[in-house]
Amino acid sequence: MLFPLLAFVGCMTGGLLASKGRKLAIITSDLIGIVGSILCLISISTKSYILLLLGRSLNGVAVGFMNTVTLIYLKEISPVELEGTAMAFF
Repeated sequence: MLFPLLAFVGCMTGGLLASKGRKLAIITSDLIGIVGSILCLISISTKSYILLLLGRSLNGVAVGFMNTVTLIYLKEISPVELEGTAMAFF
C-alpha cells in the first residue's frame, strides 16, 4: 500500500520540479530511484525491514515522479504529427 501512495506523491511533486527543467527532473528522479534500489539491496544483506521500507518508499516516489516528467518531456521532443502516437505508446 505504501508504494502506490508514494507514487501518487511523486506524481504531484513531479510537475513542480519539471517546471524548473525537464532534464534536471529526470536526472533527479533517476538518482532517487538508484538510492532507493541501493537501500533495498542493503536491506537484504542486513535483514533490515526499515531499510526495505525506506528503499521501497523512495522507489515509489521515483516511479511517480518519472511517469509525470517523462510524458511532458516526450511531448516536447516529439514532432507535431507524432505527438499523439508517442503519448499512446507510453
